[in-house]
Amino acid sequence: MDGHTDKVWALDISMDGQTLVSGGADSRIIVWEDTTQAEEEAKRATEEQTIIMEQNLANHLRHKEFEQALEIALALEKPMQTLKICMLDDKQSLMHRINLTQMSLSTTRY
Repeated sequence: MDGHTDKVWALDISMDGQTLVSGGADSRIIVWEDTTQAEEEAKRATEEQTIIMEQNLANHLRHKEFEQALEIALALEKPMQTLKICMLDDKQSLMHRINLTQMSLSTTRY
């Protein structure tokens, strides 16, 4: 019982089992709430959100939507994935510029 600085002399638990009251030699009475379920629900919600974001990331990459993919990779704090997206985007931009150059050359030939 980290809330007390001295020995704990008394404990009582509520009928629903969600609250514990402790009294100690430090003249403190502390009410403890069971937050296990709330913490587990928050963790589960975070995991679900991460899964959804990872799926969105994969979808954006599949459709070569690098800007949206980059935003998600940064939000997920995935540095290697972020680097790969930047490299893919650079490669895509380079290929686009090469295609434009080839089209320009083919239209200027006599």
